[in-house]
Amino acid sequence: MRTILPHRKGFPVMLLWIALLALDLWLRTLVPNNGSPASWSALDAGVYALGALWSLSSWYLIALALTLAFAARPRLRRLVLLLVSIFFGTTIMLSFAYRLYYFQSPSWQVVRFMAAEPENTRRILLWNLRPYHGIAFVLFSGLIGLVLAWIARSLAARPVLPPRWALLSLLALYLTNSAFTLLTPGFQDPLPVEANTAAAFAQFLKAATLQERHLVAPVRPTLPPAPPRPRPNVLLLVHESLRADAVFPELLYSEVQLDARALSPYSSTLPGRLHEGFFTFPRARSNASATESSLPSILSGLDLGGPTDAYGRVHTVWSLGKSTGARTWLFSAQTYAWSHFDEYFFDRNLDLARTGLDLAPSYANDVGVDDILPVQRALAHIRELQASHRHWVGVVHFSGTHVPGYPGPGVEPDPDEHRRWRQAARYIDQVVERFLTEFFTSDAASTTVIVSTSDHGEPLESSRKLRRLGSHYEEVVRVPFWVRIPPGLATQHPEWTQALAAWQQRNVQNIQILPTIRDALLLEDLPEINQHLFAPSLLRPPGDAPDLVSGQSTCAFRAWWQEGLFIVNGHHKLLLSSERPSPELYDLASDPAEQHNLWGREEAREQAKAWAIPHILGGQERTLACRRAGKVCILPR
Repeated sequence: MRTILPHRKGFPVMLLWIALLALDLWLRTLVPNNGSPASWSALDAGVYALGALWSLSSWYLIALALTLAFAARPRLRRLVLLLVSIFFGTTIMLSFAYRLYYFQSPSWQVVRFMAAEPENTRRILLWNLRPYHGIAFVLFSGLIGLVLAWIARSLAARPVLPPRWALLSLLALYLTNSAFTLLTPGFQDPLPVEANTAAAFAQFLKAATLQERHLVAPVRPTLPPAPPRPRPNVLLLVHESLRADAVFPELLYSEVQLDARALSPYSSTLPGRLHEGFFTFPRARSNASATESSLPSILSGLDLGGPTDAYGRVHTVWSLGKSTGARTWLFSAQTYAWSHFDEYFFDRNLDLARTGLDLAPSYANDVGVDDILPVQRALAHIRELQASHRHWVGVVHFSGTHVPGYPGPGVEPDPDEHRRWRQAARYIDQVVERFLTEFFTSDAASTTVIVSTSDHGEPLESSRKLRRLGSHYEEVVRVPFWVRIPPGLATQHPEWTQALAAWQQRNVQNIQILPTIRDALLLEDLPEINQHLFAPSLLRPPGDAPDLVSGQSTCAFRAWWQEGLFIVNGHHKLLLSSERPSPELYDLASDPAEQHNLWGREEAREQAKAWAIPHILGGQERTLACRRAGKVCILPR
């Protein structure tokens, strides 16, 4: 078969390639982390060069294909050229937009989300589209179409016939480059925008074929059945992106002060209802700023900075429940499929799970439905279990305060994202009030321990200009954490209320939830349970335990461009972030809004190192996260 290769009249392709490379490199300089070319290693630069070579070769091949296939059919060629231009203009523009918003290039998981959630993808695009995006799309597509038409006509006019050996050699080199560029996960980023887009689609097809997943299905050790005895029910409430100061009054830790009493008229009363068994924890913190990392720490007690292999062996709230003979269930406004949580959590230990589109025909907010739906289903299920005298362990997972925020049925969403979040917080409080008010009228209320928290907060109107994923400041990691012990159970277990009271003014964190549930279920300290539970239970006195908590978002099973961690020891807080020029140290007692970095003071710096370095080195994944953070890592070189 005879074919053609480009000669000097193929120079327009070079112009297109150079223009896209220049735009790609310039946009990368706007990324405030190690995605910027200034922070690339030699390996990063080599990956980018390999991708650039692939991109140039691919543009030539596209032009050649148009020339060869449609040389005798100019009208059809123009139609195909139009479709090709629209496709590449759309994908390249979306790839640029994704990187500017998320500070990283889109991966195959993004393609998977688009394929699995076309309606939600459409809604997200509509939320974010602006008129100038249409102009950019026309310019992108038009530029690609004009250049490809130009080179196709040029090549058709003066074809060059290469020797067969040259053709085969070039094809072999291109296919080899393609295998590395498109199918090697480590090459996903940094790659030029065209190569990255192609790699995302190629790796999506590879993942779909090989059934790759984000999270492995854990191999949880079998728990022996617990001895029969009366045990409390356990109810865990999990919020999305709900800040502590939107629920608890007088938490003055943020640049933007929220009026908790206005946003949460019901929940803001909980700190004053100790006589009803409510114990609130104003210094509670999430273990991550990303749901993908935080939710496993809530439902399994996983220390994200601990042993690398722990995430595949930890138990869950449901596996603990099953060991006591409880019926286990989950009702969630969010879907658990979008981040493969169904594969991670849904096993033989979970009797009933209804999430996202199981509860409604369409989403109301991001990948979540109206929060009243899981509440209604949960209340109905609790009534059924109580009628059959079944002991149970259940979880209700809300979604409304996740960006962009759902203000509730019949409420016009505010176009301003921060005011819309406030609308959502107000609606969530109404949903919680309805749920708890009805629940407290049931027989189950007197025998149910309730734990409530959020996966993380939200950096509303922060001057730091950090997106939530890369932020571990107080506005992101402080969460509205509370526990309720019914008066009857408090009488039976006075040691519980004494322990909870002792913890109230200490630093607590979400990984303490599972040990607390273990004790609420009256389970013994079995090695099969405690092997990967490193945090203390809130139902046991803190004793002489250090008043120290920490967290990170990148871990054994999650990775982003943003690297870092935080440690709070008493009222001192250390932040290590790859997006910041140096470590940050704050005295939260005198500087709760974290405005005055003390790291430059030698005495304060050395005191912080004395407690921070041993804690970092005490966790395998903490050590790795610190090393990945680069120059801000305080560990000895």
